[in-house]
Formats: sequence, C-alpha cells, structure tokens
Amino acid sequence: DDSPLEGTFNYYLHKQQAFTLDNLSEDKLALVAVALKKHVATKDSPKGDQRATVSSADGSSSSVTHEHTFSDSWTWDSTSHWHASTCGHDVVSDKALHDFGGGKVCKVCGYTDESVLKYTLDSDKRSYIVSYSDKSVTKVTIPSFHDGLPVTGIGKYAFYQCSRLGEITIPSSVTSIGDGAFYECDNLRTVTFEENSQLQSIGKWAFFECSNLGRITIPRTVSIGDGAFYGCSKLFAKDWTYDSTSHWHASTCDYIVKDKASHSFEGNVCKVCGYDRTLTYILNLDNKSYSVSCSDKSVTKVVIPSFHDGLPVTRISAWAFRDCGNLTEVTIPNGITYIGDQAFFGCRSLRKITLQTTVTSICSGAFSECTSLTEVAILGGVSRIGSDAFSGCGRLQRVQFRGDAGLTCIESRAFRGCSSLMEITIPSSVTTISEQVFYDCSQLQAVKFEGNSHLQEIYEEAFCNCSNLTEIILPSTVTRICDWAFGGCSKLTRVFFRDPRGWSYCDYSDSCVAISCFENAQTAARYLTDTYCAHDLFKRK
Repeated sequence: DDSPLEGTFNYYLHKQQAFTLDNLSEDKLALVAVALKKHVATKDSPKGDQRATVSSADGSSSSVTHEHTFSDSWTWDSTSHWHASTCGHDVVSDKALHDFGGGKVCKVCGYTDESVLKYTLDSDKRSYIVSYSDKSVTKVTIPSFHDGLPVTGIGKYAFYQCSRLGEITIPSSVTSIGDGAFYECDNLRTVTFEENSQLQSIGKWAFFECSNLGRITIPRTVSIGDGAFYGCSKLFAKDWTYDSTSHWHASTCDYIVKDKASHSFEGNVCKVCGYDRTLTYILNLDNKSYSVSCSDKSVTKVVIPSFHDGLPVTRISAWAFRDCGNLTEVTIPNGITYIGDQAFFGCRSLRKITLQTTVTSICSGAFSECTSLTEVAILGGVSRIGSDAFSGCGRLQRVQFRGDAGLTCIESRAFRGCSSLMEITIPSSVTTISEQVFYDCSQLQAVKFEGNSHLQEIYEEAFCNCSNLTEIILPSTVTRICDWAFGGCSKLTRVFFRDPRGWSYCDYSDSCVAISCFENAQTAARYLTDTYCAHDLFKRK
C-alpha cells in the first residue's frame, strides 16, 4: 500500500542509500515521482539542484529536479547560524559556528551571547521579559524565543545607562518597551524593529537622553509614553514644522514630535516659529504638495514655509502676492519649484529676491513692476524665465545666475525697462534671447556670455535702446540676428563676432545677400545699429 512505500522512501532517502523497485505499475510509478519530488532533498544536501531518476519496467526513465531556495536572513541557536530553506525542505545553507571574535556578538549573524541578557518569566508564564546583565555590551540582537517561549517585552530600565550600547535589534514578537528601557544610552545610534513588528507600547522615558539616536521607525499604532524621546536631539529637526494652530519639532518618524504648542502671534506672525497666518494654501493636483498665496495685501514681511500640514510647499500661485505694495522682504525656501504668473506683480516695496536651486520656472510677469527691486540671485535650477518676468523693475541693478541653470530661452520682454541694470552675464545654456528682452535697459554697459555659449538666436529689438552699451562679443554659435536687435544702441561702436564668416542679410522678401563686413568690429556695429538695423534679419549658414 501507499504508506509503506512512502516509509521506504523516507528511510532510504534520508540514509542517502541507493535502492531499486522493479516492475512498477503506472500508478506506482506516478506515486514514486511524487514521493521523490517531495523528498529529493536530504538534511545534509548541499545548496543547489537535487536530482533523482525513476526507471519504469520497460526500461524508460524520467528525472525529478528541485532547486532549493533559502532565506536571506540568518537563523540561529546558541552555537550556530544558518540560512533556513524557504521551499519547505528540511535543508539549510551556510551553517557555521558563531564567530564572536572575543566579544559577545557574532560578527556574521548578529546573535548576542545569551549571557549578556537576562530573562524574566512574565506573569502569564507564557512569555519572557528581557533585560541586560552586561553593561559593556555594544550591540544586541534580542531573540524571538527563549527556552521555547516567545520574548514579548523589554523590561523597565532594562538597558539603563548602557553607555556603550550602539545598536539593538528588536524582534517582531516584542509588544512592549518598558519605562526607561534605554534611559541614558547616550551612544545608541540604531534601533531596528524586525518586519511585522507587533509592538504596541513604548513606556515613559524609554529613550530618555539617547542623544545620538538619529533615526527610528515605529509602527503608527504604537502608544508612546510621556518623555519617551526627551533629549534625543539628533532625532528631531532644528527647524519648526507647523499647521494653522500649532508648531512642533518633527522627527524622522513623522508622528513623533516634541515641543508641540499653540502659536503665539505678534500681529500675523507667530513669535516662536514664524508661521504667517496671512498665507493660504491649496492642495496641488498631485495631492502630495501645496501651493501658497497671500490673503492680506498689507503684509510687509513673508517667510514661506517649506511644509504645510506635513506636505511640502512647492509652488507660489499665480497672482499670489500681486499688488502687495508694502511687502519689503520675502523668504523663498528650498523646495519651491514654480513661481506663477504675476506672483509678485506690483510689489513696489520689495527690494531683494533670492531664488533657490529648486526653482525651475519663473512665469510671465512674476516680478514685473517691482519698482524697488535692486538685486536678483538665481541659484542654478531655473529652466524658464517667462515673458515680462522682471519688466519695469526700474531700480534693478544686478542679476546673478549661479550654477548650471539649464536655462535655454529668455522669453520676450523679460527685463524690459530695467533702466538701472548695468551688467548681465548670459548663462552658456541659453540658446535664444527673445524679442525686447533688454529693451530700454538704458544703463546697460556690459553684456557677457559664459564660455562654451550655446546662443543661436537674438530676436527683434532684444537690446534695442541700450544707449550705454559700447561693445559686445557675440559667440561663434550665433546664427540669427533679427531686425532692430541693437537698434538705438547709440554708443555701440564695436561688435565682435567670434566667427564672422558666412553671414548674409535678408529683406522681407527673403532675398539674401552675402556680407563680409562682420569681420571688422566697427563696421559690424554700424550695420547692426544703423545702416541695416531695420532689415528683416542677419543669418549665417
């Protein structure tokens, strides 16, 4: 019958002895195949494929193959460690004795010598509570079981003042961490909870003054006692996080906070954290970030926060601060990527603006008519400067591009009427200067292009009426200069072309005539500012 047959396989296979069963029927042969597939692995088999061959009465044969799979994590007992199988077979991989290296923790698997730990039977007599018995320990991995029973708790003041303890791994079986469990473990840096943690509670002062603890991830359902993380200075951000009612210091575990308190307002701004209640927030379409705007046109100073209600603030809305005529100062944090159309239009008292590296888009009219604005610093991330972005900023003296912005096009009228602007350096990434970008920049004296410039096109009236511009050196990459690009530049006497070859001028009928005059800087200046400045364009093949 089937049972003796299976017993026979169990015996011979586990003894690793060969045996023969002759003249099997088809039913018995099928049973053999199933049994072999189930038992082809033996306890001491090496890792990898295991193969057995079944021969039928007519001499034909078939093979049964199985490849063992093993867990990535270690399993251990008090003497050895190994990788257990995940395929259901009684087989292990990489089994070896612990290597304590003269310490208390195995250097290979992290097993902690149980002499380091002390176990107390819980009141239910069905589980253990663990604590330390050796203050010199530096790394501890608490086992899931002791003497056949689960370890479910870390006792009160279990590792009190274990000042050398740097790492601890807590098994999924632990449901509670007692009061003061790691009190003043000031060298503790890493606390790891195994997957599928059943942790339910962390007691009062559990991690009190663990001043080097920089990160911890705890299941959201865990109840946390008073002062559990008091003095964990590296666990909490220095900057404030806030919502419309309160502020706090956030931690790496988003629902563990400290110093939470209600706002204390002086005017519209919290004296403690700087929260501004004149700001309003709209959830963006991604449902993962906010746009900000202002509800009070009389505001004088604004600090835009990096976060609101736990989500990042990434955009300044269109018209967000339009016509806030008393606004003198605004702080735009790292994380803002987008400044909307006319966001600061008409902020006539705004004097200085710094755009962080995260800003990628300055939209149309974003800072137009900011008539007191004197300085703009663009720190590397901007890929778009929209039309009229800074037009009418009559006191703007300095525009700095820092870093590799990836800016390819300065759109039309972007700096039109910036009559105090004296110098500009165009980033090498810019390929197009659109129409009237620097129109009526009457004090502009120097236009420079970064090395390795990619500039190709200068459109209509781009530098028109820059009446103090005396000379300019155009990159060799320029292939198109449209009509009146330098019209009205009455002091422009020298235009140097890094590649003066192959130029033509073309009229409105697209009739083109080759010219060689651009080889001379003075002649080129006359062509561009007077003689032919009204022609449709100059272009180079």
